[in-house]
Amino acid sequence: MSFAVSERGVFFHNGKCIRALDYKSGKELFTSKPIALDNVIATATTPTLSVHKDVVLFWGGDDQPGFRRSGSSAAANNLRTFTTLSAVDGKVLWSYTTPPFSTGFECPKDILVVDNLVWLGKMMGGGEDAGVWTGRNLRTGEIERQFKPYKDIYWFHQLYEHAAFRA
Repeated sequence: MSFAVSERGVFFHNGKCIRALDYKSGKELFTSKPIALDNVIATATTPTLSVHKDVVLFWGGDDQPGFRRSGSSAAANNLRTFTTLSAVDGKVLWSYTTPPFSTGFECPKDILVVDNLVWLGKMMGGGEDAGVWTGRNLRTGEIERQFKPYKDIYWFHQLYEHAAFRA
């Protein structure tokens, strides 16, 4: 889940940083500064990397290095740093510590890019949160749009959550 290919190259997290290679020659294009990643990754919360145009998007981090549960809803708290980098030179554009239960329950984090915004949301855990989704600028991280489901929902997996956004 931490591997992506685009016309700009091949991108992956090597456990310490994000690297980019030319997809034809294999020549290294860049190695980023260190981008945190837990050294123990639960299968339910693998890191996710994607590329959109000239931006690399990575959801990983080790904000809770002592957190090592492999199951239960608490696993959704792991890997809570979202970082974007330039796909040209590997420089970090912005980084965001996501709230607990940010999309997903026992599954990899979603990276959704629509209308040149990256959409980050919060799972509606036990009715404790409204499930507001924010559309952030790919280059700056500034919130440009946001919305919550059109009706109240208690809690369920993503399929139901996403269905709540339909008009």
